Amino acid sequence: MKLTKRVETSFGQFITRKARSYTPVQRVFVALIGVLIAGFLVTVVAVVAMVASGSLVSDPSTAYERDMIQAQQLYRDAIQKARQDGKDATEYTPAVQAKARIILLQAQHSSARENARNAADELINSGTLDPLALYACSKAYETDKTRVSEARLLLAKAAHNVGGRAGNLSRTIYAAYAQSLIEQKQLRTACVYLKKAAEIEPASAALYFKLGTVQESQAEWYDAAVAYLWALKFDPHNTAAQKAFDNLQRIQPERARAAQDEVK
Repeated sequence: MKLTKRVETSFGQFITRKARSYTPVQRVFVALIGVLIAGFLVTVVAVVAMVASGSLVSDPSTAYERDMIQAQQLYRDAIQKARQDGKDATEYTPAVQAKARIILLQAQHSSARENARNAADELINSGTLDPLALYACSKAYETDKTRVSEARLLLAKAAHNVGGRAGNLSRTIYAAYAQSLIEQKQLRTACVYLKKAAEIEPASAALYFKLGTVQESQAEWYDAAVAYLWALKFDPHNTAAQKAFDNLQRIQPERARAAQDEVK
């Protein structure tokens, strides 16, 4: 016991004598080193504590990764709920739609498009008729030039099945199908679906304008004028629609006046 105290005293005296021998600059330098060492030790302890508590988790670096993590979690939750309820996950709507959302995300990301097509194959083979699933699979197949016809067929089925009460989903599917029809030069049918998409609340000025341009390309002057006026009614600052209507009014004044009587 006495030996221990003697050693501690001797060490303390040594340090004290050593410190007294330092110049002011050396003392500042030693103090800085002590502060740095203390800070390092505190940081190490904090990091260890965060890792142990699970709070130190790297965040996804892109919006795609964040959205994918969320979509995959929703899919896992839906699968678990289906099992709890004794239902087939391939026929359980929340699970099917969750998988469809994953496919849509993958189809937008070049490195994941093959995965999107494989997942789409699984959904289609399950016999799903869910509009969101059909739309997602069509978007996945669009990424392969050899499967464009399949994509168009699925999009047509989605447009047929969705109905007008699905809000934004109906608008998205109708507008996508209309664009597909335009690319296939089926302009009259495309106008039908553009009109359906534009009328869904809240009405879309952009889609009414697009409808007008397609109708005008077919010399359907009155219908085009009506579409332009609806676009202006929902967006008075739509300069493209205003310019298109003014031009039509100049070359087809009677039809433009009739359209103005229709849209008041």
